[in-house]
Amino acid sequence: MNHSLQMYIQYEIKESSIEQYQQLMKNILETLKSYDAVDIRWMPSPGSQTNFIEVITLPTESHYHALKKLRKSRHHLLFGMLDDCISGGLNQMDCFALKHG
Repeated sequence: MNHSLQMYIQYEIKESSIEQYQQLMKNILETLKSYDAVDIRWMPSPGSQTNFIEVITLPTESHYHALKKLRKSRHHLLFGMLDDCISGGLNQMDCFALKHG
């Protein structure tokens, strides 16, 4: 499968939720593989303890749109748990994609 799209997810975590967030991310990173995600990278933004970036390689734009919708859903059993950790909730999560030729 040709993975030619990179999804970027950026958000700020409440300081009081960092530990809970890091535990949650272990499960999320594992779950992402079931959405055909590969080369998953998760890191704090440079110079910040509370801003995080995820970079996920996906096969198609359809995968991106579906995953974006799920990641921003409070109703998703796993992804929705991030709503309490993110400053301003899931609405403050920025998602965008870059397509590689």
